[in-house]
Amino acid sequence: MIKKLSKRWRDLTITLALPILIINSVMDYYYGWEARQQVTQEDYKLRWFILAHEHDEDGEVDWGDLREKGYGDMIPSPTDSFTPEAKVDSYLSKIFQPIKNQVDRFSNWWRDLFKEEMIKDIRG
Repeated sequence: MIKKLSKRWRDLTITLALPILIINSVMDYYYGWEARQQVTQEDYKLRWFILAHEHDEDGEVDWGDLREKGYGDMIPSPTDSFTPEAKVDSYLSKIFQPIKNQVDRFSNWWRDLFKEEMIKDIRG
């Protein structure tokens, strides 16, 4: 009886452990990708804000002035997209971006569904 019970318990834990392990790995990849995407978007916004406001008299970006002010690392490099992290993120984007779009659409729909009720509750 104990042998049967221990064998069933082992089979059950092996059966459940593998899917949980796979799901955890996928979620770790997703959270890492999402965090890097947010950092990249914020970095691009900052870079283009700086570049949009640093011009000389001719209307060209004054690269020397940017370097003097300490923004040299904000100057876009054509090799930024060739890093291993950027390559992996480009592949992960093909998988995760449609999922993120659907999640965002659902969360916006859910928020809009109860927005009027929340406003009525707040106003009294």
